[in-house]
Amino acid sequence: MEGLPALVMTITDEGGDLTGAILFYLIRRDEGQPPRATPGIPEPLFHLKFDGTVLDFRVSHRRAHGLRTANDPPVNFRLKLTGPNEGTLTRENDTGGAIRVSRDR
Repeated sequence: MEGLPALVMTITDEGGDLTGAILFYLIRRDEGQPPRATPGIPEPLFHLKFDGTVLDFRVSHRRAHGLRTANDPPVNFRLKLTGPNEGTLTRENDTGGAIRVSRDR
């Protein structure tokens, strides 16, 4: 986003099952300063399901914003592959649109 990292996902199938983690960045837009990205805390992905073009998964929201989200339910996401090294990421019930993502090897 704006030339800055927005998230990093790591997914593996070691051991036969899909597992992974996601790290979201906070994009800061302070007045008079260029935008900058600050990494958050990596969170495990769970309930991963991949059908060959779409990866559905959940992320815990309990540590996202301190105590006010400690009891929030997990957030559902969908990553749809749109090319060999790219896709779109959407959050369930989010009307803000999809985030374009790319693979960095």
